[in-house]
Amino acid sequence: AARWAVVYGGVMASGFNYAIMSWVNAEVGAAVVAVFLPLQPVAGAALAFTFLGTSIRCGTVIGGVVIAMGLVAVTAGRAAGARRNVGLRREQTGAGRMTAPQVGALKMKAAKGGPWIYDLTLNS
Repeated sequence: AARWAVVYGGVMASGFNYAIMSWVNAEVGAAVVAVFLPLQPVAGAALAFTFLGTSIRCGTVIGGVVIAMGLVAVTAGRAAGARRNVGLRREQTGAGRMTAPQVGALKMKAAKGGPWIYDLTLNS
């Protein structure tokens, strides 16, 4: 019975994990998925504490905080870069707004896994 529990846990956990990662990868791109991968041990420690009652030591908390700070820094940097790039593209059109062909080109890049965040910020 213990073997089947291990097999079930491994197959289900891995299968669920890869299914979610594949879906997110298709939606936002591999770079964003890679940035969030370090959260897996943090989530595992939090779930083990919650459901299994395992103890969390000081080093685990410090590591989780460092990972979270890095994630916030990378996410904020990507957002700032996207805002800067959209501003530069708007200035290049002369009218302060992107032309229809430029918007269409960005949407095509987004559909192919390109710089999707530009498409989300164009309408602001």
